[in-house]
Amino acid sequence: MTRNAFLRSRSDGLQTTLMLWLLGLWLGTLSAGGGARAATGDELLWDSWGVPHIYASSRESAFYQLGWAQMHAHADLIARLYGTARGEGAAHWGEQAYQEDALLHALRIPERAREWLEQQPADYRRYLEAFTRGLNDYAAAFPRAVTPANRWTLPFHSSDVLAHVQRILLTRFLFSDAGAVMAWQAPGGHGKSAPRSKAQHGSNGYAIAPSRSASKEAMLLINPHLPWSGDLTLFEAQIVEGDSYVYGAALVGQPYLSMAFTPHAGWTHTVNGFDGLDTYELTLREGGYELDGQTRAFEQVDALQIKVRTASGKLVSRTLPRASSLHGPLVAIDRAAGKALALRFTGTDASQLVARYWQLADSRSVQAFEAVSTRYPLPFFNTLYANRQGDILFRYEGRMPRRSGGDYVSWQGIQPGQQSTNVWTSYYGSEALPRVLNPRSGFVQNANDPPWFAAYPAQLDPAGYPPYIAPPTLDFRAQHSIGMLQADTSITFDELVADQLDNRVELAERVLPALLLAVAPEPGLAKAARVLASWDRTLASDARGAVLFLAWLEAMGGADGDWFAEPWRASEPLTTPRGLADPGAARRALVRAVAQVRKRHRRLDVAYGDVYRLRLGRFDLPASTGPVACGTYSAAEFAPDRAGRQLAWGGDTFVAVVSFGAAPRASGLLTYGNASQPGSPHVGDQLPLFSARKLRPLWLTRDEVEQHLERREQAGPARP
Repeated sequence: MTRNAFLRSRSDGLQTTLMLWLLGLWLGTLSAGGGARAATGDELLWDSWGVPHIYASSRESAFYQLGWAQMHAHADLIARLYGTARGEGAAHWGEQAYQEDALLHALRIPERAREWLEQQPADYRRYLEAFTRGLNDYAAAFPRAVTPANRWTLPFHSSDVLAHVQRILLTRFLFSDAGAVMAWQAPGGHGKSAPRSKAQHGSNGYAIAPSRSASKEAMLLINPHLPWSGDLTLFEAQIVEGDSYVYGAALVGQPYLSMAFTPHAGWTHTVNGFDGLDTYELTLREGGYELDGQTRAFEQVDALQIKVRTASGKLVSRTLPRASSLHGPLVAIDRAAGKALALRFTGTDASQLVARYWQLADSRSVQAFEAVSTRYPLPFFNTLYANRQGDILFRYEGRMPRRSGGDYVSWQGIQPGQQSTNVWTSYYGSEALPRVLNPRSGFVQNANDPPWFAAYPAQLDPAGYPPYIAPPTLDFRAQHSIGMLQADTSITFDELVADQLDNRVELAERVLPALLLAVAPEPGLAKAARVLASWDRTLASDARGAVLFLAWLEAMGGADGDWFAEPWRASEPLTTPRGLADPGAARRALVRAVAQVRKRHRRLDVAYGDVYRLRLGRFDLPASTGPVACGTYSAAEFAPDRAGRQLAWGGDTFVAVVSFGAAPRASGLLTYGNASQPGSPHVGDQLPLFSARKLRPLWLTRDEVEQHLERREQAGPARP
């Protein structure tokens, strides 16, 4: 019986007295900060890094405590995320939230979230409600945890959770930027096929088989690259049920650990090159649109009123017309030109993600893991897996459309929408997608590269798959990733940690010798040449020459330019591209880089960590890694401040290196700390480790947790 049910009860005499006594006893067992462990076995232990270790007597309790724990660390962020996912932000936060509201409602995410909730199996519906109760009970117990600007989002509803899951998947990964739509809306943009710009997400992953492991134990590396704040913030946790546990990271606000390990197995994800979204240009005609030479009526035509709070505080209504075509929902309309854009995308049927991830954590064999993965397919992402039995696995996951033809590049721009044959209507099954199980190489890896290089030498032949399934090239970070594994046939746990922390610049190995030759005849560049020649080609905090090299790379237009003497070739996948096609252009770029570095930092050999900084909360530390584009394995992405320094905004987030022995061993890091709540001591508290290129031990047993205990509580309503 719940607390509210008790308070609603009406009786007299002994029954009332007994019920009040039971209520007091129940509240006492749930009060925060209690000492002894609850008789039910439900207890929440926080370690000294702010990581919750949830001891649950049931699955429902695990969900409840996970909601409570996330609110403890991220209450105000969760309120912001759920308010955004409802599509009601503009009514409370003003004009800056309107475009997000309009996109979510155009894609029908809030209403689809309610449909998803109805589609949940009875047990997972109950679990979602428990997670939501945990969120709301925390907000009620600690009302100041949510700032006044965000309190309108309370209480949360279970549909908010699923709307948030959808919003992240569809708008932050699948449709991660609106570059093609914006180019189309610009003057003269109609009919042009502007490619979508690359998502700013990365990730690394390794699964090492016993045959390549010095300990003869399978090992796993989890290493997503994401922004360090906002809606892709990760939350580290351990959930213990009975004699097993799952340890990993959840995107804040989501009720499952999406990258995790258990005593039996573990998995991680990387963003793949999967293309599950197409943008079509429609020709409007007679109130509908042209299709196969006929006029076709729009489907689901309606109009939505979106409320917007003006700067003066007044609420105004703005009409959002909505319509769907065979291609998908309309996201842009130019009535004067008689054109519109529609989006067709996967992921709308992924309603069972919550069940998927909890059942993955319950699986104890590679066969069981793949059965769950197939039953609940992901809309996209690569999956890498390892288990105690020694199996390793790579899966190129996604709801892959069956397209009418073309290759990967041809499907990246805006597509003509006049012919129905150009509109895909079905998907390939998971059995038709690339997969590698227990390869001869003894490892699988991914650094956002195509699936063909998951094992090396390659075991997958691209000719056996549709030509639009993945991009054709292999970037510098992926080459670096494969190269490190190729070089070591007996990898120790500590060597795998060192690989994850590696900050060598692969791009410098390919072009720096040619650059030094190009500038040798120029006396004015002699000092710059000496600085670059003496640089150790790493991004260590004390490296001198790295700042100048990155400034030159920027002046050359970045690592994706066509300025290499030899482009990437499938016949030499780990040694191309290389060299300089135009040494004169390289010299001129170095002249510009020298001027920039001298102006901003006064000296050409300024230390890398003096310029590239890790600044969060009370911390301001030197960086010791850098942008993935230059081929470093460990990563941080930067943006300049007004003083000319570069401040990290993303890169390595949750890191875990796991060895699956009889008792798993794990080291890890959550770069920016396990909290975003103002005043929390854990905001940024792991940055010193990241700066020093170190991981911390992950505490997995109760004894280890008790030895590093920060606080103990029973999650639930506070004592009245």
